[in-house]
Parts: sequence; C-alpha cells; structure tokens
Amino acid sequence: MLLRPGIRMYVGRGGGRPGVKHIELALEGLGVDAGVVYKSPVDLGVGYGLSAALTLGAALGAAALAGRPMLEGARLAHAI
Repeated sequence: MLLRPGIRMYVGRGGGRPGVKHIELALEGLGVDAGVVYKSPVDLGVGYGLSAALTLGAALGAAALAGRPMLEGARLAHAI
C-alpha cells in the first residue's frame, strides 16, 4: 500500500519537538539539540509503520546536522 501524500518531515536547529519517544531517542543518540516537525496523512499507532519512518527521518536529519555519516543515523534508527 502506498499512501499519498506521504510523510513530510523537517529536522532543524531549534524549534519544538512533537513528543514522540522514538524521535527523542534518535536525537539524543546522536547528541543533537534539534526541533522536529512532521505531517502525516495517518495517525501514529494504526499499523502503517509511521513510528519507524519518523525514527529513521529524525536519525538521518540529526546525523546530517551533526556532520556524521548517514549510515550512523540509519544504524541508530534500526537499533531504536
């Protein structure tokens, strides 16, 4: 199944956080103080893998902000 529109996510310095545990763990794991904003056509917890997608997006964004390899962010997201 493909949902359109898909998830839109922004990870940047400053800003607020959505209070999603997986996102917090990704940012903390890379030692990045960043804000995260996302928009999704579905709610968390309904079985579409949204939490996994948000975790990966947050980890990749945090890795980019920290100047670290994307693979490090992907590995962290997988561990979470």
